[in-house]
Amino acid sequence: MRRLQHLTSVAICIGLFACSEAATPVQQAAKQVGGARTDAPGANETQPATSRTASLPTLDKSRLKVQDGDTLYHGSERIRLLGMDAPEAESPYHRGSQQPHADQATALVQRLVDEASVVTIARHADKDKYGRTLAYCFVDGSNISAAVVAAGLAYENVGYYGPQGFDDYAAEVTRAAKTVPTPVFEPPHKFRKRNRKQK
Repeated sequence: MRRLQHLTSVAICIGLFACSEAATPVQQAAKQVGGARTDAPGANETQPATSRTASLPTLDKSRLKVQDGDTLYHGSERIRLLGMDAPEAESPYHRGSQQPHADQATALVQRLVDEASVVTIARHADKDKYGRTLAYCFVDGSNISAAVVAAGLAYENVGYYGPQGFDDYAAEVTRAAKTVPTPVFEPPHKFRKRNRKQK
């Protein structure tokens, strides 16, 4: 009887811990996309992340196009989202794709952008070797990279590249990665290397 009571107590503790983990700030922020207006009374209480990104440049949503889970176009500007590596879709540079996960990641980013009132960007000073803008983007103050990682639809790559001058934003991504299991698909950088087409 005592052993049964002990096991029951342990199960209850695990359940409480799981519940607390299920409501991480990153996940709450993702759920709040398209929620309270930032100029409404009490808005800072429901979306505290908005105020810290309010000074960032705003992107014109009518010019935004989601290419995949970690790449956006803003007009002619190609933006590679920092902090994560999302599954690969069809590409002329490699064989095959990581479906259905690539489409799921793309759909999530599209939904976050569509439902947001404001999309802001923190650009890195340098572009990558492909000429892409390196940046963190935010929907109503919520970190897109952290939201995709928290959904299990991207690997965090802060551990490889470092924070790249964005300590707080990168930390949100690494915290998000700790709240979920390892993604079920192969790390995209390994997939690209294994399936790269020969020139």
